[in-house]
Amino acid sequence: MSAVISAFLVTSVVLTVGLVLISRSGDINIDAITVAGTYGIVLLGCLSSTALFLIMILFFKTSASSSAFFGILSAASGFVIGAYIPLSEFTEGVQTFCNLFPATQITVLLRNNLLNGIVDKINEDIGGIDQGAFAEG
Repeated sequence: MSAVISAFLVTSVVLTVGLVLISRSGDINIDAITVAGTYGIVLLGCLSSTALFLIMILFFKTSASSSAFFGILSAASGFVIGAYIPLSEFTEGVQTFCNLFPATQITVLLRNNLLNGIVDKINEDIGGIDQGAFAEG
């Protein structure tokens, strides 16, 4: 539980600082419900990742081997969760492998949750999309 709590606290601080910095540069179109949902997604991510890493760490005999593995995993994690390159750019086998990690789905949830407000604002600013035009064609 201490790992979940510390991961949640650190991630929440980073998220809060990020939201404050973004909001200082202009309207971010995120309401309080979205922010609360984002913190919930972060908590879910901390729970799932901590549980997965707890299982993984049981296989290591020394802290040196554990540290080496997690160092490699940290370097590759941006690719695995689709933060650096969208997963749709990879082959189906690589996508399936990446989907084994809970952080991949958490990243997608965070991205969708935080971008919904701006997408709705853009749609409103351009006058909406005429759904009838797509149904006819």
